[in-house]
Amino acid sequence: MNFTAIRKALTLERVANAGVLLSVLVAFTLLCYNYAIRNAKPKIEAGLTQGQVLPQLSNYGDYPHTLLLVLNTQCVHCKANTPFYAQLIAADRRTGHQVHIVAAFPNDIADAKHFLDENQLEVDVVPNVNLRQLMIDGTPSLILLNKRGEVMDFWLGKVSPDQESQIMSSIFHL
Repeated sequence: MNFTAIRKALTLERVANAGVLLSVLVAFTLLCYNYAIRNAKPKIEAGLTQGQVLPQLSNYGDYPHTLLLVLNTQCVHCKANTPFYAQLIAADRRTGHQVHIVAAFPNDIADAKHFLDENQLEVDVVPNVNLRQLMIDGTPSLILLNKRGEVMDFWLGKVSPDQESQIMSSIFHL
Protein backbone atom coordinates (compact mmCIF):
# COMPACT_ATOMS: atom_id res chain seq x y z
CA MET A 1 0.00 0.00 0.00
CA ASN A 2 1.05 3.52 -0.70
CA PHE A 3 0.87 5.26 2.68
CA THR A 4 1.95 8.60 1.22
CA ALA A 5 -1.04 8.65 -1.15
CA ILE A 6 -3.41 7.72 1.68
CA ARG A 7 -1.91 10.45 3.91
CA LYS A 8 -2.33 13.01 1.12
CA ALA A 9 -5.93 11.93 0.55
CA LEU A 10 -6.73 12.24 4.28
CA THR A 11 -5.08 15.67 4.43
CA LEU A 12 -7.02 16.79 1.38
CA GLU A 13 -10.27 15.50 2.94
CA ARG A 14 -9.54 17.39 6.19
CA VAL A 15 -8.83 20.61 4.28
CA ALA A 16 -12.07 20.19 2.30
CA ASN A 17 -14.05 19.55 5.50
CA ALA A 18 -12.50 22.62 7.13
CA GLY A 19 -13.43 24.70 4.06
CA VAL A 20 -17.04 23.50 4.18
CA LEU A 21 -17.22 24.18 7.92
CA LEU A 22 -15.77 27.66 7.43
CA SER A 23 -18.28 28.38 4.63
CA VAL A 24 -21.19 27.31 6.85
CA LEU A 25 -19.87 29.45 9.69
CA VAL A 26 -19.58 32.53 7.44
CA ALA A 27 -23.09 31.96 6.01
CA PHE A 28 -24.54 31.60 9.54
CA THR A 29 -22.79 34.78 10.69
CA LEU A 30 -24.14 36.74 7.71
CA LEU A 31 -27.64 35.40 8.33
CA CYS A 32 -27.53 36.46 12.00
CA TYR A 33 -26.11 39.88 11.10
CA ASN A 34 -28.83 40.53 8.50
CA TYR A 35 -31.54 39.43 10.93
CA ALA A 36 -30.18 41.78 13.60
CA ILE A 37 -30.00 44.71 11.16
CA ARG A 38 -33.56 44.22 9.90
CA ASN A 39 -34.97 43.98 13.41
CA ALA A 40 -32.87 46.76 14.92
CA LYS A 41 -34.65 49.74 16.36
CA PRO A 42 -33.44 53.10 15.16
CA LYS A 43 -30.48 54.28 17.17
CA ILE A 44 -31.40 57.62 18.62
CA GLU A 45 -29.65 59.50 21.32
CA ALA A 46 -31.48 62.44 22.74
CA GLY A 47 -30.42 65.27 24.93
CA LEU A 48 -34.04 66.31 25.32
CA THR A 49 -35.47 66.91 28.75
CA GLN A 50 -38.91 67.99 29.83
CA GLY A 51 -39.09 71.74 30.34
CA GLN A 52 -36.26 72.43 27.91
CA VAL A 53 -36.98 75.27 25.45
CA LEU A 54 -36.44 74.38 21.79
CA PRO A 55 -35.53 76.79 18.99
CA GLN A 56 -38.48 78.51 17.33
CA LEU A 57 -39.49 76.44 14.28
CA SER A 58 -43.08 77.59 14.24
CA ASN A 59 -45.16 80.18 16.04
CA TYR A 60 -45.67 78.17 19.23
CA GLY A 61 -47.53 81.00 20.96
CA ASP A 62 -50.50 80.83 18.59
CA TYR A 63 -51.55 77.41 19.89
CA PRO A 64 -51.82 75.86 23.36
CA HIS A 65 -49.58 73.02 22.16
CA THR A 66 -47.39 72.16 19.18
CA LEU A 67 -46.48 68.64 18.12
CA LEU A 68 -43.29 68.38 16.10
CA LEU A 69 -43.13 65.34 13.86
CA VAL A 70 -39.39 65.16 13.23
CA LEU A 71 -39.02 63.09 10.08
CA ASN A 72 -36.58 62.31 7.29
CA THR A 73 -37.64 61.45 3.75
CA GLN A 74 -35.11 58.57 3.67
CA CYS A 75 -36.19 57.07 7.01
CA VAL A 76 -37.99 53.71 6.71
CA HIS A 77 -39.37 54.02 10.25
CA CYS A 78 -40.80 57.45 9.40
CA LYS A 79 -42.58 55.92 6.40
CA ALA A 80 -43.79 52.97 8.49
CA ASN A 81 -45.33 55.34 11.07
CA THR A 82 -47.28 57.47 8.56
CA PRO A 83 -50.62 55.72 9.30
CA PHE A 84 -50.19 56.72 12.95
CA TYR A 85 -49.33 60.29 11.99
CA ALA A 86 -52.54 60.38 9.93
CA GLN A 87 -54.43 59.24 13.06
CA LEU A 88 -52.83 62.08 15.04
CA ILE A 89 -53.88 64.61 12.40
CA ALA A 90 -57.45 63.23 12.34
CA ALA A 91 -57.66 63.31 16.15
CA ASP A 92 -56.47 66.92 16.11
CA ARG A 93 -59.23 67.82 13.65
CA ARG A 94 -61.85 66.06 15.81
CA THR A 95 -60.71 67.99 18.89
CA GLY A 96 -60.88 71.38 17.20
CA HIS A 97 -57.20 71.80 16.43
CA GLN A 98 -55.98 71.99 20.01
CA VAL A 99 -52.52 71.01 18.80
CA HIS A 100 -50.54 72.61 16.01
CA ILE A 101 -48.91 69.71 14.17
CA VAL A 102 -45.72 70.58 12.32
CA ALA A 103 -43.49 68.23 10.33
CA ALA A 104 -39.82 69.18 10.68
CA PHE A 105 -37.37 67.69 8.17
CA PRO A 106 -33.60 67.87 7.73
CA ASN A 107 -34.42 67.60 4.00
CA ASP A 108 -35.11 70.43 1.56
CA ILE A 109 -38.63 71.79 1.02
CA ALA A 110 -39.32 69.91 -2.23
CA ASP A 111 -38.41 66.52 -0.75
CA ALA A 112 -40.28 67.24 2.49
CA LYS A 113 -43.46 68.30 0.67
CA HIS A 114 -43.22 65.27 -1.63
CA PHE A 115 -42.98 62.96 1.43
CA LEU A 116 -46.03 64.59 3.04
CA ASP A 117 -48.06 64.57 -0.20
CA GLU A 118 -47.11 60.97 -1.00
CA ASN A 119 -48.25 59.89 2.48
CA GLN A 120 -51.32 62.17 2.49
CA LEU A 121 -50.24 64.06 5.60
CA GLU A 122 -51.64 67.59 5.68
CA VAL A 123 -49.52 69.51 8.17
CA ASP A 124 -47.29 72.56 8.17
CA VAL A 125 -43.74 71.79 7.10
CA VAL A 126 -40.39 73.18 8.24
CA PRO A 127 -37.52 72.04 5.99
CA ASN A 128 -33.73 72.10 6.47
CA VAL A 129 -33.93 71.59 10.24
CA ASN A 130 -30.70 70.86 12.07
CA LEU A 131 -31.62 67.89 14.27
CA ARG A 132 -28.84 68.74 16.72
CA GLN A 133 -30.63 72.04 17.48
CA LEU A 134 -33.60 69.94 18.55
CA MET A 135 -31.25 67.86 20.73
CA ILE A 136 -31.88 64.66 18.76
CA ASP A 137 -29.78 62.86 16.21
CA GLY A 138 -32.30 60.57 14.58
CA THR A 139 -35.76 60.16 13.20
CA PRO A 140 -38.60 59.59 13.69
CA SER A 141 -39.22 61.66 16.80
CA LEU A 142 -42.35 63.26 18.22
CA ILE A 143 -41.92 66.30 20.47
CA LEU A 144 -44.84 67.90 22.29
CA LEU A 145 -44.29 71.57 23.16
CA ASN A 146 -46.30 74.16 25.07
CA LYS A 147 -46.91 77.71 23.79
CA ARG A 148 -43.50 78.84 25.13
CA GLY A 149 -41.68 76.12 23.15
CA GLU A 150 -40.92 74.07 26.26
CA VAL A 151 -40.74 70.28 25.86
CA MET A 152 -43.71 68.69 27.62
CA ASP A 153 -43.12 65.15 26.37
CA PHE A 154 -41.30 63.32 23.59
CA TRP A 155 -41.16 59.95 21.89
CA LEU A 156 -38.14 58.73 19.98
CA GLY A 157 -37.94 56.07 17.30
CA LYS A 158 -40.50 53.92 15.60
CA VAL A 159 -43.83 53.97 17.39
CA SER A 160 -45.09 50.51 18.29
CA PRO A 161 -48.82 49.71 18.28
CA ASP A 162 -48.67 49.52 22.09
CA GLN A 163 -47.32 53.09 22.29
CA GLU A 164 -49.91 54.62 19.95
CA SER A 165 -52.76 54.85 22.45
CA GLN A 166 -50.43 56.16 25.17
CA ILE A 167 -49.16 58.88 22.82
CA MET A 168 -52.69 59.81 21.70
CA SER A 169 -53.79 60.06 25.31
CA SER A 170 -50.78 62.19 26.27
CA ILE A 171 -51.34 64.61 23.42
CA PHE A 172 -55.11 65.00 23.35
CA HIS A 173 -55.97 64.70 27.04
CA LEU A 174 -53.84 67.55 28.26
